[in-house]
Amino acid sequence: MFGILVVNLQIMATSEWGEGAGGSPGSVDDAARAVVDVLFTGKFYVLFSFLFGYSFALQMEAAARDGASVVARTLRRCAALFAVGLAHALLIWDGDILTAYAVVGLILLVARRMRPRTAAITGGVLFALPVAWLAGGSALLACLGAGGAEGGEVPDRPAEDQIITPEFVAPRDGEPSEIGEAAGPPWSPETAEPFDAFRGHFSDVFLANADPAWLPTGILSNVIMVLMVAFLGLAAGRARLLEDTPDRWLGRAQVIGFTAGAAAAVVIVAGGQSDLSVLVVNVLAGPALAAAHCATLLRVVRRRPRAGLVFAPAGRLAASNYVAQSVVGALVFTGYGLALYDQLRPVVVLALAVIVYAAQLAVSAWWTRRHRHGPVEWVLRSATYGRPWRREPRPGVLPG
Repeated sequence: MFGILVVNLQIMATSEWGEGAGGSPGSVDDAARAVVDVLFTGKFYVLFSFLFGYSFALQMEAAARDGASVVARTLRRCAALFAVGLAHALLIWDGDILTAYAVVGLILLVARRMRPRTAAITGGVLFALPVAWLAGGSALLACLGAGGAEGGEVPDRPAEDQIITPEFVAPRDGEPSEIGEAAGPPWSPETAEPFDAFRGHFSDVFLANADPAWLPTGILSNVIMVLMVAFLGLAAGRARLLEDTPDRWLGRAQVIGFTAGAAAAVVIVAGGQSDLSVLVVNVLAGPALAAAHCATLLRVVRRRPRAGLVFAPAGRLAASNYVAQSVVGALVFTGYGLALYDQLRPVVVLALAVIVYAAQLAVSAWWTRRHRHGPVEWVLRSATYGRPWRREPRPGVLPG
């Protein structure tokens, strides 16, 4: 959850991913951006998508043991997941991933009888397609850039045209704009870019999040990202790959993953964060580095079981914590909160993520001592089983 929090706060904090309020070249902000890009961006959605596919296989087995309908349970759970995700996307932040999980769950339901080998091949093919597309686009842009530079046909754009500056902020009701123009109407999809809405009121954010030109596209792009890894998770779950994984396999995953991460770091530092080739490298290195993160955590927990007790409560409340992270981000960055959008430096946003996650660890530990499930988990579990799930207290805790 910490990795997801780090990336999402960076996106929520600024109109320019990773740029924030700036900082001089070579500053601590550059180091913060590099840390986020190398260790977090594109890694943890891979891990959670894999675990989603893996857990889907386990849920099918559980339904079979209970003599329940896998189809009915999955349809109810996906419907609830989509409803929670849609509310999250409309009311809090349009970067929601739960709606994509709901759609992917339906696709996995159709493919539930796939053999592990077939599911793994399907995931591999789905992963290779966007990588090939990004690599081809990077090569094409490189060729066009070289041709334009030689022929003088592609002039450089001024730097101020490539970023969002205060002059382009949609003016607010009754307030003059940065360039002294008369105040204009509230935010709307026809008059401003979506990120301008975050400087406005709750209604502005809602209208931006509900933009029919963006919401379906955002869900579809997330489905594509999640689906390719979820198929790999489904294959692993059907084969019970993560049960009693030999320590030597975990060690190999660490070596391969951290080597890929080091290579990605070199490309990011050398190529610049706006280079499309950097995105290709991140996509390629993401799964390997995510596996290395997971292997490291497993090895630490095996050697130091008490370490797992610190993180386990937050993991049991993963969905509730995910939504809570967005609520905190909205209250910090939007106009109806502290209005710090585009105001905090990347290193400050990174520090904020550490503080928020530490608070979530403490709150999750307190909550799980009193309840078996978090609020969102309770909703999903009740929908899955087709009846309101009794929120029983933890053993040894007196109700009330």
